[in-house]
Amino acid sequence: MRNLLTNAGTLNAVLRQAVLSQHGSLRWILPVATVQGEVEYAEEIAHKWLASPYAIDYAPMDSSSKSGFNDQAFPYHVFIPIYLNVDTGIESFSMSSRKRMWKQAQQFQELWHEYRTKGWETDIFSMFDEATLKVRQAEMYG
Repeated sequence: MRNLLTNAGTLNAVLRQAVLSQHGSLRWILPVATVQGEVEYAEEIAHKWLASPYAIDYAPMDSSSKSGFNDQAFPYHVFIPIYLNVDTGIESFSMSSRKRMWKQAQQFQELWHEYRTKGWETDIFSMFDEATLKVRQAEMYG
């Protein structure tokens, strides 16, 4: 059991799933397409990792893969610990900030999904109760 759990291939498979799965706990590590130049820069780094000695030997390089991060040979088991230990004093590369922002975005996504599927019994966005709103409208439109 110990050999299985400490095997680089097993660890890599678990981490790969955590990064690439739609609801994976490490999905926030992937580059964000809306940040200008981030995807290109991240892909350049991913391909350097694929060419490194850390790439998974028994996994054939997948040239049809759109992203280096999707490649079966990508060494998540080595990449993630190094990635998370990068100097977070550099503002543009702060992993703690990135993870925090990703979690905030997920909270808004969940809130929006709940609102769109269930709605709310009251209008929480209104500044005034119904009676005050009618008075204000009467004042405006006379």
